[in-house]
Amino acid sequence: MNAIILKTLSFIMLLGLLISCSNSIQENQYSFNGKELKKLIDGYLNSDSISNPAAGIIFNYAERSLLKVNSLKMDSITSLNKKLYTVLLEAENPAFNNFIIIDDSMNVLLKDNSLNGNLISEFRSVDGNQYYIITEYFRSKGIFNLERTTFYSLETNSPAIIFRALTGYSENDKKISAQITSFNDSVLTLTYSKQNLPLFNLSEEKFTFNTADNKYQSEENYLYSFVLNRINSHEAEDELSEIVDRDSYQKILSSEFSEPEQDKYPGRNYNIRISESWTEFEEFGITEHLSQSLTGSLFRNENLGANISVSKIPGDQQAEYYIEYELENADEFNHPVRYSDIHESGRSYIIFYEFTCGDDKYLLILNAPKFTYENYKEEYLQIIKSFKAEC
Repeated sequence: MNAIILKTLSFIMLLGLLISCSNSIQENQYSFNGKELKKLIDGYLNSDSISNPAAGIIFNYAERSLLKVNSLKMDSITSLNKKLYTVLLEAENPAFNNFIIIDDSMNVLLKDNSLNGNLISEFRSVDGNQYYIITEYFRSKGIFNLERTTFYSLETNSPAIIFRALTGYSENDKKISAQITSFNDSVLTLTYSKQNLPLFNLSEEKFTFNTADNKYQSEENYLYSFVLNRINSHEAEDELSEIVDRDSYQKILSSEFSEPEQDKYPGRNYNIRISESWTEFEEFGITEHLSQSLTGSLFRNENLGANISVSKIPGDQQAEYYIEYELENADEFNHPVRYSDIHESGRSYIIFYEFTCGDDKYLLILNAPKFTYENYKEEYLQIIKSFKAEC
């Protein structure tokens, strides 16, 4: 099989990719091959448009100018007499990492946006069964080096994650390594080796295949629990290496929520109270999480990894015409507003707001990483509350 690796491309990608794995995301009737897939991807990377299908499938219709790519790896394999194509995207910002499996009709059979850090991948055949394996290498709190391994099964019409676990950990002179020493239809065994960690007293851990969940699972998940406890008990000495409290957060993110400007966009028929660290993209095509696209402004904060889009809803339509979520909550800010519950999309939370100003309606969409939202939800809410249109 051929692997095409495109490295060190300079783009910045819109946050909002779907993190969760999903099956049969879209159905297409035409067939294509690897050369056509590469052509579609190259067309997206080398143009200013997002008109080809590869942009929607792989990059979620992100504007080309918003994407920074470290590497893009394409592979193919035949499974169950069907040609499958894999695309693994490693982005400069790991929040944008993406892995998809596509069939020869360009149906997306699996999408996984939950990958961290640097990515290494391979196909592997075990007892006649074929798997795609991804190993992630990433850091936590500046000193913890972690390794996580995921097995994707390719032997069904619906590829799926069947195993995911930490397989490596190091901290200064302390280290744990895991090796897969046995793997069959019922059990996967990890054998551990360690250095300078006397408290870690397990040499082997078994992951039993759960037919109900279609995954290999461990009752104890010992290494994960051990590492999580060490990370949670560690107090970062260098404030600039990690967000540990509000003060360090403000230092790292350059006061993203402080000193907002009321009239940052005087040319608009609305005002929104945000700081200068937010960048506006005008006449932006809003497609993510919408059943039909809208045109409006996207306000993007690269440090926070957050987006706020503002679109005027055409005619006398309501927000539900464009979104699949119900706006069951109501309040009165500068205008009457209806809004949705918080919805999870992988590592992010998404909330939809419909503001009514006279005969006009506006749809605002907040898309923020779970970490920043959980810790600074009041600051995000103040931005939303500040929206004021000219009625």
